[in-house]
Amino acid sequence: MTRSFLPLLLKGSGKTILNISSGGAHAVVPGASAYQMTKLALIRFSEFINAEYQEQGIVAFSLQYVPPAASVSFIELDESHPGGVPTDVARCMPQAMQDLWLKDSPELAAHTIVYLTQKRQEWLRGRYLDVTWDMDEFFAKKEEIVEKDLLRVRLAVK
Repeated sequence: MTRSFLPLLLKGSGKTILNISSGGAHAVVPGASAYQMTKLALIRFSEFINAEYQEQGIVAFSLQYVPPAASVSFIELDESHPGGVPTDVARCMPQAMQDLWLKDSPELAAHTIVYLTQKRQEWLRGRYLDVTWDMDEFFAKKEEIVEKDLLRVRLAVK
């Protein structure tokens, strides 16, 4: 889709690409390797879009969801996802996982997407965030996120 829409985005004024990822990008669940690897690749793809098209005004970032039972503050977890929605794919998970994770409606992601795309968010370039986060609290931490370069897929070595 990006390949098809990118020429149109480059001609227009609304140059934001918001990719839908998953908290599964950061987990290892037996039987979910194809799904989880593609969601991780999608987060990195957002970073590559920025590296290759930033000078032309494109801003790309990813949205995901971390289930409340697994969540901690976003500064500690560095995660994001579109909500635990009971889709056909999600219903293939074991029932215990469905009970834990599938508690949201598609409207949660929709409202967050509208909120995030009302105004150009240059500082979100290449980052990922969670639909369950309080957006006012999230935006209040903008300076810390930018300063510490948080909410990116990175190898941390001490």
